[in-house]
Amino acid sequence: MKDKRQLLERGKTLLILLLSCSALFLISRSGFFHGGTTLFGAKEEQGIVTATRPQEEGRGDIDVVPSGLLIQNQAGRYGIQYDTEKMSQLFEGNLGNRLREAVSGITSAKPISEEVFKETLLSGDSWVFYQFSSDIPLKELSAWLSGERENPSLSGSVSALLLQGDGDYVVLSYKNEEDGTYYSSEKVLSRDGQLLTILESFSPNGVTFAFEEKNVTALDPYAFVFTQMPQFNDYNVKNPFADLDTQEFRLLLSELSFNPKANSYQTNDTITVMEGLDRLYLFGDGTIKYEGRDRENPRYATVDTSRISQVEYAKWLLDTITADRLGDARVYLIRVAEMEDKIQVEFGYTLSGVPVQILGDNYGAQFAIQDGMVTDFTVKVRSYEKLESISPLLPLQQAIAAFGSYGQKEGTLQLSYLDLGKSTVASISWIAV
Repeated sequence: MKDKRQLLERGKTLLILLLSCSALFLISRSGFFHGGTTLFGAKEEQGIVTATRPQEEGRGDIDVVPSGLLIQNQAGRYGIQYDTEKMSQLFEGNLGNRLREAVSGITSAKPISEEVFKETLLSGDSWVFYQFSSDIPLKELSAWLSGERENPSLSGSVSALLLQGDGDYVVLSYKNEEDGTYYSSEKVLSRDGQLLTILESFSPNGVTFAFEEKNVTALDPYAFVFTQMPQFNDYNVKNPFADLDTQEFRLLLSELSFNPKANSYQTNDTITVMEGLDRLYLFGDGTIKYEGRDRENPRYATVDTSRISQVEYAKWLLDTITADRLGDARVYLIRVAEMEDKIQVEFGYTLSGVPVQILGDNYGAQFAIQDGMVTDFTVKVRSYEKLESISPLLPLQQAIAAFGSYGQKEGTLQLSYLDLGKSTVASISWIAV
């Protein structure tokens, strides 16, 4: 949450605690192309294939399904996490509709203290706590939930939302991750007043928040603590471009709006494509990097320069690049950072609802957009396949002890799948962020 975002803004230097079998990660690096230097399309074609497309084709769907749900009713607590299929079923039904209604209906919110926020969680009242994998811009979230316009009354970013019901009304509380301030909305009229009835249908399973437990200060305060951790499968990792032939390479260029016969040359395990002022690089680990410098005829350009349009365009471009190549991974929005003259949009991958670390970075794709023009992007294209084998994971208390033995004074522990950028196996581990 806040610590995670601060780390991203400092440069994303992560201390990774390898608390599972290191033997899984000693497989040698797979090749990308074999043989010596190869030229594709030595004759450069004139003209640039631009990415100016109808608006409906430039809007990528942003996945706003929470990573976790914690529900309190009169019987106790029910929590769910790391089960993406069941999470989607719950959210696409009543629980998603109630959040959508509340976020769309807010007209004002007042600041509250962290103590008041926690007191609400500890009270006997019924509520549902929606937890996300990252900080999401609240105004854009309202549009992605409703499928309509943004709620202009909202601002800031959230990593969790707390929804309470009181008969015909609901109240939404949250922490603005941008400045650390907690808020509680005014009462929002519920269309059917059924939130309490919906929450009573869940049977308790004993899930709590980390701040309620002793000796778990290494976790984020609002992390879920389970009486028994679920088991996690290993995932086979492949570079989908490892054996790319000439025809497939030209098809890839076409997908990326490059002329299939543009000048291309290979040095070691990197292929460089040149067309006009733009450059495209395909690295041996499956990473694609783009540098766009033609402002007169931009290859990738949004319909308008609103923040939501630029984020959706970046997601659409990511979907175009990855297509059906990701396998069992899901894409989530990590952050949207506004800089002096551009915005930076980052996406990550999850496996079984757990974020993936690729070569020490938590992002799988990064886009820089200036005035609606995509000037740069980096996409780590990977393919993940769920295996039958169970990934070894240290119990929480042992992970906390190991965390302390490294002399960590700051940061928190979180679960992550580790992808070393090779064709190998990704296993789950505790990492410090």
